Amino acid sequence: MSKVRLSVKLLIGFLSVAMIVLIVGLFGIKGEMEMNTHLDTISQESLPAITQLNRLNFERLQIRAQTYEVKALPIWSPELGKELEQLARQREASWRNIEDSLAKYEVLPHNKVERTVYEAFLAEYKIWRASYEKLDSLVDRMSQTSGADEYAPLFSEYSKIIEDTFLLSDRVGVLIESMVALKNQGATAQLAASHKAGSTLMMINGIGILVGLILSGGLGVFITRDTLRQLGDEPARVVEVVNRIAGGDLASEIKVRRGDETSLLAAISRMASDVKNLLGEVSSASDQVATAATQLASTSEQTREQVQVGQSETDQVATAMNEMLAAVEEVARHAASAASAAQDTDRETEAGGVVVNQAIAGIESLAMEVEEAGKVIERLSDDSKEIGAVLDVIRGVAEQTNLLALNAAIEAARAGEQGRGFAVVAAEVRTLASRTQSSIQDIQGKIERVQNGSMGAVRVMEKGQAMARESVDQAQKAGVTLQTISASITSISDMNRQIASAADEQTAVAEEINRNIHNISATVDQTSEGSEQIAASSDQLSRLSMQLQERVDRFKI
Repeated sequence: MSKVRLSVKLLIGFLSVAMIVLIVGLFGIKGEMEMNTHLDTISQESLPAITQLNRLNFERLQIRAQTYEVKALPIWSPELGKELEQLARQREASWRNIEDSLAKYEVLPHNKVERTVYEAFLAEYKIWRASYEKLDSLVDRMSQTSGADEYAPLFSEYSKIIEDTFLLSDRVGVLIESMVALKNQGATAQLAASHKAGSTLMMINGIGILVGLILSGGLGVFITRDTLRQLGDEPARVVEVVNRIAGGDLASEIKVRRGDETSLLAAISRMASDVKNLLGEVSSASDQVATAATQLASTSEQTREQVQVGQSETDQVATAMNEMLAAVEEVARHAASAASAAQDTDRETEAGGVVVNQAIAGIESLAMEVEEAGKVIERLSDDSKEIGAVLDVIRGVAEQTNLLALNAAIEAARAGEQGRGFAVVAAEVRTLASRTQSSIQDIQGKIERVQNGSMGAVRVMEKGQAMARESVDQAQKAGVTLQTISASITSISDMNRQIASAADEQTAVAEEINRNIHNISATVDQTSEGSEQIAASSDQLSRLSMQLQERVDRFKI
């Protein structure tokens, strides 16, 4: 038992007391549950059953009293019908209350004996209820009579039957009282069982309290003695020794009682001796740490200066890389712009080629039209010449006609009066020939002008045709030149794309170099910070060494 830890012993003691409390509590809960069960049985079974049976018996007595009230009316009167009807309504209400009580009683739990008595009651109840059906019929007939002659025989018959119904009612009342007695017995038994459970609970609680007191007292004494043995002395003395050691006094001797080598006080004594030896070693080590901290501070200062130089050079390289990256990006942008412009020019050149081809086709079509117009004008000139020949013929005919008309006029003049009509005709023919000749001359002038104009138009058409052929040749040369320019622009666009691609690759490489330089710069910064932290740690270590030495000097060794 001496090797068992104090915490375990305390835990065993408290658990023992807690177990007793738990056992007592469990028995108390069990007894309480039994008492509640018995009381629930009384409140939920016995008392509701007794209540319904009492209500049933009360309604039985009410029906009996109503029956007597009818018997107390032997003489007919005009108001008798209303009184009987009121009594009939009261009896119907009583029967409904009885049926309601029986339904509520039926659903309650019953033991075997109670069930047997209840079945006997139901048999008697049916007989009793049947006998009252005849009485109720007589009362109904009596309420409807109109005179004493009709009322008297019905009342006589009613008086004879009620004696039998009273006997049946008494038998039903006896059975109701028997059922009430059985329910009272059950309630009494449940109440007695509840009292018994309460008495048992009180006895168990008393025993548990007594055992708990004895066990608590014994465990208290045992744990106190064992605790003092493990401490080695009274707690006040142990605290005094610990405070003295905490104050730095390790030179004072700690007295330990014989046989308490395993106590806390003996362990404190061994600890004080070990701490005294440890402080001597710590004092020596503190001097060595102070020397090393001074050397480390000097080395970290040199490292920090070198890191600052490297950081400055790295910043310069990073600046140069940023400038180069900006230049490369500018080249890439210009190359991309040139490629875009070349592509636009190529598209415009292709559009110009299409326009030139369309112009060539239009000029060729125009040349063909001009040539065709020249042919038409030449045909017009030929037709004009033919018309001139025809006019010459007509002119000759007109001259001959004029001569013939002149001759006819001469002959008519010779003929005198007989030739006057012929002379008129000849004069008209002469006039017509003269007008024809004049028209022919006019037509001849116009035809000559048309011929002169057509010859000029033919010359113009020939010149336009030559110029159209020359324009076609120049347009074809322009189309060939545009194709050459388009090929050159395509080649320039390809070279611009290659330049842009190379610039992009150079930009990516420059960005990668720039990132590496930034990483190097960050690493240098971290190294610089680390050097500063090392220097600060060295200073702090030196201060801590001095403080440690001061702390060690506080102890009395």
